Amino acid sequence: MDVEAIKFDNDLRRPILDTITFFDLFDYPLTAFEVWKFLFFKHGDGAAVGLEDVLRVLEESDFKGVVSERHGLYFLEGRNEIIETRMKRYNYSDRKMKKVLSICRIYRFIPWIKLVAVGNMIGSHNLKDKSDIDLFIVAQEGRIWLVRFFCAAIAEILGVRPRPGDTRDKMCLSFYVSEDNLDFRKYMLAGNGGGMKDVYFLYWIAGLVPVYDQGGCFDELMDANGWIKEYLPCFYPVLAEGSRMTSAGPAIRTFHRLMERLMGFLEGRLKKFQLNRLPEAVKKKMNLGNSVVVDDKALKLHVLDRREEVAEKFIAKSSGIVKRIIHNTCI
Repeated sequence: MDVEAIKFDNDLRRPILDTITFFDLFDYPLTAFEVWKFLFFKHGDGAAVGLEDVLRVLEESDFKGVVSERHGLYFLEGRNEIIETRMKRYNYSDRKMKKVLSICRIYRFIPWIKLVAVGNMIGSHNLKDKSDIDLFIVAQEGRIWLVRFFCAAIAEILGVRPRPGDTRDKMCLSFYVSEDNLDFRKYMLAGNGGGMKDVYFLYWIAGLVPVYDQGGCFDELMDANGWIKEYLPCFYPVLAEGSRMTSAGPAIRTFHRLMERLMGFLEGRLKKFQLNRLPEAVKKKMNLGNSVVVDDKALKLHVLDRREEVAEKFIAKSSGIVKRIIHNTCI
């Protein structure tokens, strides 16, 4: 690596460029504030910087021909069309969030659910029209199989589980963890010595949007994963607005206690029942890595895990852009 490349890697230009580049993979242009909030330091050695510092670099740096700005949004050169994509997806996401709230008003009657959050929100309100909706669920300790059984059964009865060719606005229920298993470092892709590899999962954690939270579980989740600030030092979690949160009142909590007395003993039986009925694709990959994890602490059923693919695309794209900038600087 030459002197200019080392200099580029060690100032604010590289994190800013990496951040814009990563979100470009998901067709999401960023405001200056979002560049600051999601600022990514691949070696986990970044310190929080001020928004004014990010603005200064965006306005004064040698990004010309690489990064463009329009209507206050920053994106890679030649990608103007993703501005309209962002606007459209805002409306799609609003529709999908309303559907999530509808099912969460039913899920809140399940006594062992501690948290329901929308995942795969890479950027604010960035969900595709035809996509399903990824729900992340935290279960009470020792009750993960009960939670999965009732969540899946309710989704099946309501006809909101995704099917081949029918995914629009359906609920993907593929990630549950127990409340005593909230640190996600164990589920990250292993690095390769070149810094954080699993950037996708890092932003997945940062992008979780809680829609049902019992007893402050979301705060506990963010605390358990406070290590992400080593890579995203300016990040802070955003809670959904009150209109986008549902809760369990006194009457529902009384129902919870009754359900625990009547059905709590079924955890072991429902575990055996569900293990016998797992899809073959899940059984083949079960506990062979961190994509498909099946135990009493986590049910992570991501048979089609795209994180390696995303990591390779990001590294290749980022490296290529940096080389162009350094080449232009040296001319």
